[in-house]
Amino acid sequence: MSLLDKALKGLGIHSNDRILVILIALTLIISLITPLLMITSLSEKDSPVSNVPAHISYATHARISISGNAGFLGSNATTGISWGNGTVGNPYIIEGWDIDASGNRGVWISDATVHFIVRNCFIHGGGVSNDGIYIYNCNNGDMIDNTCNDNACGIFLTFSSGCTATDNHCTNNSMAGIYLFRTDSNTLSSNVMVNCGINIWGSSSGNYNSHSIDSSNTVNGKPVYFLKYLSGASVPSNAGQVILANCDHINVWNQYLSNASVGILIAYSSDVLVANNFCRLNAFEGIYLYSSTNCNLSDNNCSNNEFGILLADSCDNNYIGNNTCNDNIQTGIRLEGASSNVICDNNCSKNSQFGMHLFTVSDNNNISRNLISDNVQYGIRILSTSGNRIWNNSFIDNNGAGPIYSPAHIQASDDGNNFWNSSGYGNFWSDLTGPDIVPPYGIVDWSYNLTGSGGMKDHYPRTTPSMPIPEPAILILAGIMIVAFVMIGRTRKKP
Repeated sequence: MSLLDKALKGLGIHSNDRILVILIALTLIISLITPLLMITSLSEKDSPVSNVPAHISYATHARISISGNAGFLGSNATTGISWGNGTVGNPYIIEGWDIDASGNRGVWISDATVHFIVRNCFIHGGGVSNDGIYIYNCNNGDMIDNTCNDNACGIFLTFSSGCTATDNHCTNNSMAGIYLFRTDSNTLSSNVMVNCGINIWGSSSGNYNSHSIDSSNTVNGKPVYFLKYLSGASVPSNAGQVILANCDHINVWNQYLSNASVGILIAYSSDVLVANNFCRLNAFEGIYLYSSTNCNLSDNNCSNNEFGILLADSCDNNYIGNNTCNDNIQTGIRLEGASSNVICDNNCSKNSQFGMHLFTVSDNNNISRNLISDNVQYGIRILSTSGNRIWNNSFIDNNGAGPIYSPAHIQASDDGNNFWNSSGYGNFWSDLTGPDIVPPYGIVDWSYNLTGSGGMKDHYPRTTPSMPIPEPAILILAGIMIVAFVMIGRTRKKP
């Protein structure tokens, strides 16, 4: 008799039941092991992939600075040019250099129309101030197979067009692997970015939609999805970064977008659903909306970025709900020229500046049912905006506020003309929860005075943390239902 048979017999289990017992035991073992395997898999998936290429030996060279077409005619010691004459068929070549960018930008080329290539260079050590390769106002530059590590930006293109960046490796750059700043019609392909990504900023649609950026570019081992002029689609899973330009009715959901420059960037788009994404530890924003309307940002975690969520430049009529925007370097949710948005049920806590920040004509927004707590400065800061309605939010321990109201630690600031209550409901302020002696009960008898030049007050501060308050239409419907039930009950009692 086997040891297993003896054990089962000792427990009073017959051999006929042995198969069932074994199956149950195996099921329990699998159920215990599976979570461990999932945790291991998730850890491996979320960890940035180090992908620094091997290169031949580089020759040390001082930083390179070239201004204008004539600047390419200097000596090799100054320009680093190996050969070429600046034509399409024979471009100037800067190649094979090891350049320390700690003192200034590693390669700085500006105001040139000639053709040039920067390739097979190792440019490093720029820190938070200096870029590896900086191209200003140039039209025909190619950056190929360079390694740009530990700079502010690996490659920075500004006011330039018709340039390409191909097969570059950019690792641990504090702002971006590749930054396109007010540029048009550039091409990015097969670039590998680790702990950094692509950032695009501009003030026209062409600054966003004219570029060619395909999914051969990767961020932390996952593809960059740059979509433009697309309607009615979903972004594929396992993205390293998501960028949308002039799109509508796009779904971005269930993505883990971490350690990039911007997790999700949406410009000149409408009716985009952004839901259930992790956008954390990015250099700039977790989610950035620029000149986009009627978008829905829900149930996202946008923590540990510079800004959790940022809406800028005519981002109107969007819904921002149930997002977690905590522990950001500056602000949880920031509005710059964004009006008529609904911002509700978000958690904006423990940010190093403000929980929310509204300024530059961000008018007529409805802000309610948000938890705004433990921010180093104000829970909400409002500057140069008006007509916003801020009500039924919970302000807890912001700006160093204690249990008793103090003019030195007021939890919100308003320099505009806004409304801090609605229909007799204000906000909950942890430093002013009483007295509540006279009706209506549940409302503090004193106003909460805000700081700021607007002289704003919350006239109906709540005595308890804010709870969802039914809208008037819901209250009316509920009243009708109650009356109906009463009438039905009376009818049934009649003989």
